[in-house]
Amino acid sequence: MPFHSYGFILLFLPLALAGFHLLLRLRAPRAALGFVTLASLALYATWDVRYVALVVPLILADLAVAHGMRASAARHPGIARGLLMTGLAINLGALAYCKYAGFFVENLERLTDFDVILHTVVLPIGISFLTFQKIAFLVDVYRGDVEDLDWLRYAGFVLFFPKLLSGPIAYHGELAPQLATLAQPAARNVTAGITLFTFGLAKKVLVADWVAGYASPLFDAAAQGAPLDLAASWGAVLSYGAEIYFDFSGYTDMALGAALLFGIRLPVNFDAPYRASDIADFWRRWHMTLSRFLREYLFVPLSFGTHWLGAASIPFSLLVTMLICGLWHGPRWTFVIWGALHGAYLVVHYVWNRSRRGVRREADVARSPFGPVLTFVAVTAAWAFFRAADVPTALAILKGMAGLNGVAGSLTHSDGALFAAFGALLLAWFGPTTQRIVSYEGPEQSRPSAKARPWIAWTPSPAWAISVGCLFAVCVMRLSRVTEFIYFRF
Repeated sequence: MPFHSYGFILLFLPLALAGFHLLLRLRAPRAALGFVTLASLALYATWDVRYVALVVPLILADLAVAHGMRASAARHPGIARGLLMTGLAINLGALAYCKYAGFFVENLERLTDFDVILHTVVLPIGISFLTFQKIAFLVDVYRGDVEDLDWLRYAGFVLFFPKLLSGPIAYHGELAPQLATLAQPAARNVTAGITLFTFGLAKKVLVADWVAGYASPLFDAAAQGAPLDLAASWGAVLSYGAEIYFDFSGYTDMALGAALLFGIRLPVNFDAPYRASDIADFWRRWHMTLSRFLREYLFVPLSFGTHWLGAASIPFSLLVTMLICGLWHGPRWTFVIWGALHGAYLVVHYVWNRSRRGVRREADVARSPFGPVLTFVAVTAAWAFFRAADVPTALAILKGMAGLNGVAGSLTHSDGALFAAFGALLLAWFGPTTQRIVSYEGPEQSRPSAKARPWIAWTPSPAWAISVGCLFAVCVMRLSRVTEFIYFRF
């Protein structure tokens, strides 16, 4: 039952809110947390009840490992370290088997004469997001940064439905304190949540699905061997770049908005990434919670662990981190190449900055239009691998982008794709983010943002209520035409 469905909007969400707020009014916050946790589990089971049979034992294993690490940390650090390795192995093993077993077997059969029989593997939606959050929890417990090991709050943290399926990737320390002090949310937060949810729904059904109608036929044509010319190739990747941005940022807005209805603040995940001044700035703005996890729990430990490489330690760590980031998105070589490309971009950026240290001020470079344009083109080119069904298709599209298949538009979708892409991208380039419109601050932000208010700013007023209500009605009327969220596949 996805967020953009009649069942979720008209049935699940109203019932979950009614039960939650009723229990809070009865002064039973722990019962309210238990109710939302069970409701989240029920929502997860609507896709496949077998998902529950995997995630519940993993939650129990995490709690057992966490309590064991706490009990042995002081007197038996070796045991605590062994328990951490066990907890990580359990979670990564479950992820590897569910998501990558088929990929491994397929490539093994190609390289050898082995004929491996692999039974059907269930791939739970959101397991990649869940695994990263659970890994961060176990590492933080081992470091002594987690004090709250209450079983219900941990289950609520893992299963809280607004972030359950596709993030944002939140840390236990950000949500557990909120879950421990549940209270009736302020009216302003409720109306801001409705506004955020509606904006996210509009991004998905009015923008992302619209440009997808132009991107998909062009990528399908390339997969079938049709030579895409310059206009068609750029139309394909630009429209897909717009699609994935509005699809995933739309989902995140809906998640943030739904969480606010329960008085919970989730981390911000997007900050106008297509306006980034360089590739490092792009990753500070795109899928921010994934970037944060990769930096804190993979890149930093890896760079410290490879200090013996000297000057090559940082480039090596960047490449490995982004290769893992690519593989995290799915068991396909196109994702691995996409991650390798971004790793190479980051290495070039790192080497360039070191070579230019003291020559030009960073602020001067940021003001140059060359950096944002080059960054956007590099990111757009990499989307060809992210979206294509296989490597030959991605290479064929890149060939067309280089003009090697001609310039004039020969496919009926090419001109429309360019028009749709630029129309959507204008919003991403120049429009204010939805978080800024409603002045949303996440739990990871220790102080209010100092950014100036955008030219369009939400306030709880009758005019805004009517506007948001009309937008919501338009979106609901188009729900029968929507497609699956892209990040549900990851």
